Amino acid sequence: MAAPPRMQNGPPSEDLFVTGLPLECTSVQAKQIFQQYGSVKQANVLPVASGKTAAAAFIIMESVEDARWVIDHVNGNVPQGLSSPVTVVFATPRAQRPNGGKGKGAMKGMPPEMMQMMTMMMSAMGKGGGGGGGDWGKGGGDWGAGGGDWGAGGGDWGKGGGDWGGGACYGMADMKGGKGFGGKW
Repeated sequence: MAAPPRMQNGPPSEDLFVTGLPLECTSVQAKQIFQQYGSVKQANVLPVASGKTAAAAFIIMESVEDARWVIDHVNGNVPQGLSSPVTVVFATPRAQRPNGGKGKGAMKGMPPEMMQMMTMMMSAMGKGGGGGGGDWGKGGGDWGAGGGDWGAGGGDWGKGGGDWGGGACYGMADMKGGKGFGGKW
């Protein structure tokens, strides 16, 4: 059987785009498969979309020569360790891919209100834009203070002043001496 015509998506480079990999293929396995044919810097198997019958990956070879050899000899053939042929092409440069190579744009067309809500949620979690190190409590970066528990230390759920413990709570005093839910309420 003749190899399929060579499709050249991008200009010759170290970066290859491979389709036809098994659904369960991991990045480690993809790297092992293509190391049989040249030096591989990196392999990244992409998440498989619902309804797809094969996985795809970006394989970055050490040199353009190695990448060209893989296209010339592996494209349309069954690599050792696999049971079906793969398609191998030069990858389209990231800057020329839709959305700069950051996925298929699932957020495109999302209502502005939903985008605003998602932005606010991410900010509240301290991820990108406006959240600072803001977590639920103080220190540590988890739900509580100093290393990820829910209660110990000042300024969290139970003790001391600050966020959720200790200070007066505008008339919502508990039964033990007038202390409320927290100084920020």
